[in-house]
Amino acid sequence: MQERALYRGVLAFGALAVASLLVPGVLGLNAHTPGARGLGPLGYFAWYVVGAFAFWKRPYHPVARRLLVSGAAFMAAAALG
Repeated sequence: MQERALYRGVLAFGALAVASLLVPGVLGLNAHTPGARGLGPLGYFAWYVVGAFAFWKRPYHPVARRLLVSGAAFMAAAALG
C-alpha cells in the first residue's frame, strides 16, 4: 500500500511539472527560449500522460510504474529548463 502512495506522489509531482509549464504559457509569460525548434516538452507530456494512464489501469505492473516515473522526470526536467 505504501508503494502505491509513493507512485501517487510521483503522479502529483508530474502534474505540478505540467502545471508549471502550462501556467506561464496561458498567462503569456513564456519562460522558455524564444525561437526554440522542435516539439519542446510536448513529447515529454505525451510520455507522462501514457504513464499516468497505464498506472491508472494497472497500478502494480512494473512497466506502468517505469513509464510514470520516467514521464514525471522528463516533465520536471523540461520545467526546470
